[in-house]
Amino acid sequence: MTKTQTDSRAKAYKAWLILLIILAICFLFALAIGSEWVNPFNVDQTGYAILYEIRLPRILLAIGVGICLSTSGASLQAMLRNPLAEPYLLGVSNGAALGTILAILFAGSNAIVQAGFAFGGAAFAMCCVYALSKTKAGINVERLVLSGVIITSLLSAVIILLTGLLDAARLRGFTFWLLGDLSGAGYPGAIIAIGAGLLGTAICFFKA
Repeated sequence: MTKTQTDSRAKAYKAWLILLIILAICFLFALAIGSEWVNPFNVDQTGYAILYEIRLPRILLAIGVGICLSTSGASLQAMLRNPLAEPYLLGVSNGAALGTILAILFAGSNAIVQAGFAFGGAAFAMCCVYALSKTKAGINVERLVLSGVIITSLLSAVIILLTGLLDAARLRGFTFWLLGDLSGAGYPGAIIAIGAGLLGTAICFFKA
């Protein structure tokens, strides 16, 4: 390993350490601050319920979602050699949103079903982008990004059309979902999100 590579690794480890410290500080603040102040180190029965049944699952799920989003964005930028590449630009996020609204319309509000539909919608959008960008010479990065913009615009139009079929309650739920609603967070979902994010991060880190 050359001196330049060693210096780069050292800077990366320092950045990781700083980010982990910031995450720990934000974690404690998120536990304590809310509609009611709770001291994480000295809680009564009510405070215990607030911390460990409401706030902690939401915080853990937010961390897992953040890991997944940052890893997917960084991997797409590295793969496409384009600092503008990210899931929203390539249609992945809109594909997930389309899958979710279809689940709300036809399969109810079951969280597992919605997650499955969202994954299917994201995969479908990515396949469409890949098919549009593929040429005889292979995949062109610029064409891939442009295809992503086209699919994103198309899916946005379909989503807007389908929102007209939702009643007020389901439209409110879908809007909150788009905004990143974590009110229904639980420990199983948080553990799955963090596990998936760490696995993806590890794969990208060792394959880089």
